[in-house]
Amino acid sequence: MAIKKSELYSSLWKSCDELRGGMDKILKIHFDKFMERGELPPEIREYGIGNGYKLFNDKAKLEIWRNNRKGIQYKDKTSGIILMGAVDNLLTRKSNISINMRTKTFKT
Repeated sequence: MAIKKSELYSSLWKSCDELRGGMDKILKIHFDKFMERGELPPEIREYGIGNGYKLFNDKAKLEIWRNNRKGIQYKDKTSGIILMGAVDNLLTRKSNISINMRTKTFKT
């Protein structure tokens, strides 16, 4: 029985989506290990970003903010518009800086 191209491509893209989700989880675990030790991961340190920055260390809040349905929210006082988005991690010093880890696949 021959497989249709569309079925093959659909199956391949599903696998790519699962791989991206798995890599995202691995990167979060990797960064969380450094957060628990109070250190910056080498991927950040090697670019000289250390200067007083640290990983955000409130694990309970971070888990909420990582959730695509909850995320971090900001409501503009003037317009009432709510901006929202999930984060992978945060660098913090005097304010928070979002870290968004990306893995990509491309259609050819």
